[in-house]
Amino acid sequence: MQSEPKIILFDIETSLKEGNFFGRGWEASILRETRYWNFLSFSWKELGRKKSHVLGLDDDPDYVPGSRDDRWLTEQMWKVADEADVLIAHNGDGFDIKMCNVRFLFHGMEPPSHYQTVDTKKIARSNFSFTSNKLDDLARFLGIGTKTPHTGLQLWHDCDAGEPK
Repeated sequence: MQSEPKIILFDIETSLKEGNFFGRGWEASILRETRYWNFLSFSWKELGRKKSHVLGLDDDPDYVPGSRDDRWLTEQMWKVADEADVLIAHNGDGFDIKMCNVRFLFHGMEPPSHYQTVDTKKIARSNFSFTSNKLDDLARFLGIGTKTPHTGLQLWHDCDAGEPK
């Protein structure tokens, strides 16, 4: 008897990269990367279930405030991906999946078991001509909610500083 596929909706959050550079925007020349990015958190929900889950760096039982060691968090993300038959994310193929793969590789982990992906941003781009394919704009257009407002760049600086909010 064949069981139902395990379909997971997920999103990751990563830290900022830091470096030395000349110029601004697209014309910037990156001279040296002084700090590589790491996972800050990820959230997931199994399709058809009500409960959502969120894990962050500070959920690691061995977390030290200010630490950027994301090994435990990466292992948790790997378990979610390994158990999934399908992973769904907005810009998942272009960002989330690739970023997860980088952290799996960084920590010497084998790739998770094979899963299929559904990238809702790709679907929006290929089937519609929305003014914007940003998740918040699509959610507003469809009347299903909005992103939680935040302070933009300041939020990432606060996260790096260990601000729990």
